[in-house]
Amino acid sequence: MSNAFNQFEALRARMDVFLGKLEQRGQEVGAEALATARDMKRSDPEEFRRSFGAFSSGITAQLMTLVTKAQATFEEQFSMFEDMDDDPDVELGYQALEERMEAWEEKMTWRAEHVFDELADDDAQATWDAAVAEWKSLASRFTCPQCSAPVPVPELYTVSVYLPCQGCGTQVTFTPSETMQSAVIAAESLAEAKARPYQKAYEIGVDDPEVLFPTWLADFARSKAVEQAELESLVPMVAAKKFPETINALTEHKDHPDDSVNLKFYPNSVPWDFQQVRLAYYGALVELARAIAELRAQGQPRAADLVRGMVPAFARPGCEVAAAVANDTYTEALVAPLLDHARTLNYLADEYGNPLVIN
Repeated sequence: MSNAFNQFEALRARMDVFLGKLEQRGQEVGAEALATARDMKRSDPEEFRRSFGAFSSGITAQLMTLVTKAQATFEEQFSMFEDMDDDPDVELGYQALEERMEAWEEKMTWRAEHVFDELADDDAQATWDAAVAEWKSLASRFTCPQCSAPVPVPELYTVSVYLPCQGCGTQVTFTPSETMQSAVIAAESLAEAKARPYQKAYEIGVDDPEVLFPTWLADFARSKAVEQAELESLVPMVAAKKFPETINALTEHKDHPDDSVNLKFYPNSVPWDFQQVRLAYYGALVELARAIAELRAQGQPRAADLVRGMVPAFARPGCEVAAAVANDTYTEALVAPLLDHARTLNYLADEYGNPLVIN
């Protein structure tokens, strides 16, 4: 290794520590700001409404200052290595660090934009609780106009529905209150809040070169499944309309497991990039299977079943691994030889060029 590369590595290690400290400071600023905002809202709602916009803008600016500081330090410390084309180790190291900086900036920007998400969650929960209270109140005194028998109201409806009287069979119109009608937005917000950890991991991971396609795809699937499952538990009629979108959610990622390749099938000879995709495809199925197992272990069986239901939209025709994941018969022993074969083809393509022929 050259002296330039040794110098680069020493600075990179220091940069890693510096970024870690800035990130920790960002978390502290965000937590303090959220606590302060909650106190403001609780103690003086009117003043909170007047001043929150300026307050939140100030916090966002403060967090983005940390990003600016990181960018300036990177430029100051590493600009000398930018054009060292004659040193391949330094060139590759600089490119990797530049990509990591971009991913770190994306992560910090995401956090700056989402500091106050929990305030909206609080409002959504209050709206939902009020709607549930009205639903229970109306349901307790909802009776048939023909025979006066109680008519069950099994869920929180947000639109008028016909409900059968169990006494005489009459179809009775149930009209929800305005609070119940407005609960749709609150329910959607609460469902998004429950899925937020997975959505956050996906949105940050998809821009981070160190997070592989199978990992962030599984986070994406988890977020969609958890959101749908929560919505089904709150407002089943609304969730039913969203179900087709959820079950086909993986379609949008089917054709590009990374920025350079796609899942198009080459029947005979295949270029090296295709082998990378082949490996990414099987890796994605492994991660989806693990996501299903993890959701079940966390007590979220409906979300696990929804991920299983998403797999066919992502699968290649006739893929036995995808079928096993979807049918709940997947084992790692099933996919292991296929992964080994894909890794071998990757290695051969890298060593000897392409096209390669798949037997």
